[in-house]
Amino acid sequence: MKLPPGFPVKIDIPILPTVTARITFQDFQFKDDIEATLFEIPKDYIEDPNRSVVAL
Repeated sequence: MKLPPGFPVKIDIPILPTVTARITFQDFQFKDDIEATLFEIPKDYIEDPNRSVVAL
């Protein structure tokens, strides 16, 4: 299978000066018909009170 130019999509995210995270999408599909429910927070979701927030 021949992929179109730019695929697979790779994104490098600098975490620290010496650490980089690489994310690779092998089967990227752009969709115009995404359901709004995909972005809703489930009613039974509980945020972890011990979760730390990192300020950049």
